[in-house]
Amino acid sequence: MNLITIFLLVISVACTASVAADKEFIRGVNIGGWLLAERFITPYLFALNSCQLQGDWCFYPNQISAPPASSRKHKYCDLYSCKPHLIETLTEDITKDYPTDEKTLLSSFPNKALAKEYMSFHWDNFVTKDDVKFLSEVANVEYVRVPLPQYVMNDILDDEPWIDGQWLYFVRFVGWCRQYNINVWIDMHTTFGSQDGFEFSNL
Repeated sequence: MNLITIFLLVISVACTASVAADKEFIRGVNIGGWLLAERFITPYLFALNSCQLQGDWCFYPNQISAPPASSRKHKYCDLYSCKPHLIETLTEDITKDYPTDEKTLLSSFPNKALAKEYMSFHWDNFVTKDDVKFLSEVANVEYVRVPLPQYVMNDILDDEPWIDGQWLYFVRFVGWCRQYNINVWIDMHTTFGSQDGFEFSNL
């Protein structure tokens, strides 16, 4: 991310904070687990299986980020033929487990193209325009906080497992929020040198 982008983000947050200071309270929500995958929010996303790793896209019942049931891409995983993808862990009590964070999730795919296609289903469907309309017209939400990774502007080295594409979905989301008068709070949620070993550690 270049310095101009960082400057604009800081100005945006500062302006939003000054407006919020004039109010008695802020009615807002956090949309975690979307543009930065977090297993405790979307465990199904980390429950990779052998079919998904080959690009045979399938989904689990009630999976929020699955394509709509009307889509030709909507298909449930056959758990007899699609075997769980477990990786080595560093804990003594559990030697193998599903991927634990976005780094181990993306690294599980044989290439970045497949990883990006898999994540695109999630980015495209996890939050919809109807959700934003509900937040505004039913829940009376004024602010939405969206956690973003430090590589959201595609500042990714070749040997890093990260993939790009989140930014376009974020821009689409901001457009929806403008339409429904919701302020967006950008949360740069990750950085290098995580204090707890997970990629989603706060700054």
